[in-house]
Amino acid sequence: MKTAVTLLAFSIIGFNYVNACDKTSCTPTPAHYDELGCEPVLDDDEMCCPKRYECPERSENGGCNYRGKLYKVGESISEQFLPKRCDAECTCEHWNDDNTYKFVCRGIPKSDINDYEIENKLVRVLDKYITEETHDPIERCAGFPVTDADELATLKKTKCTFEGVVYKKGDKIQPDGTCYECICDERIKSHDLDIYSPQCQRKQCGLGVSGEEHDYLNRGCAPVYDKTATICCPIEWRCPTPTDVIKKSGIPLSSDRKMKCQFGEKSLNLLDQVLYEDGDKLNCKCYIPPMVHCLKNAVV
Repeated sequence: MKTAVTLLAFSIIGFNYVNACDKTSCTPTPAHYDELGCEPVLDDDEMCCPKRYECPERSENGGCNYRGKLYKVGESISEQFLPKRCDAECTCEHWNDDNTYKFVCRGIPKSDINDYEIENKLVRVLDKYITEETHDPIERCAGFPVTDADELATLKKTKCTFEGVVYKKGDKIQPDGTCYECICDERIKSHDLDIYSPQCQRKQCGLGVSGEEHDYLNRGCAPVYDKTATICCPIEWRCPTPTDVIKKSGIPLSSDRKMKCQFGEKSLNLLDQVLYEDGDKLNCKCYIPPMVHCLKNAVV
């Protein structure tokens, strides 16, 4: 199925340079960098594709880290950054049994959502446009109510056709083969949907919300993605072991000292690979610094 965006296979490694900034030519960035609040550092020549990321420091103790911010015990995540669209609140807690910090999230009752949807004409909104001042949790979940007569008329008239399906204004569109969701509005033309446009955003994975993921990140473990599926959210984690061996890539070292990945206590140069004694089918490399990530079911 074709879309206006051709996503490169995740097995293509390296940085692609183009005359104009075309983000579809860049190596797809795994979700964890955005989820951890990391900022891209662009390539030196075209200033288009990320060559590495700058990530905020993490605190191993004293609270929960989420999207680059440390939350103390008892603090809640801001509404516009809640991990799931229909979460009402996520609060940092300390679990004494395993001495971990994690968020406990409370969802909106399904009955409240149903009543709200029946009572209102609704338009959905992307997470990136949500602020605590303008949207409460139920609006974030189901959409914001439209009451103005002119707005209602526009709502009925505006339609998008994408891949043979007709959507009305405010409907959610999920392009096949991507990890993005888009909202129909008057700017989207038939078969002209670009996931990098303002009407689209990457789905959130809620990375680091659980105490287990919090521990993995603090230990320098690598997120694992399934190469055979749409690259979206990590499916598991691979942590350092005493028998790990680093296979050098052989490519010339960069003059940028930050072009390295950390894996536990080990430091890897670009495209260096982690080899495992048990021989599992994981291809774990320093694809894009500063973190190693793995592709499952990949040819090693």
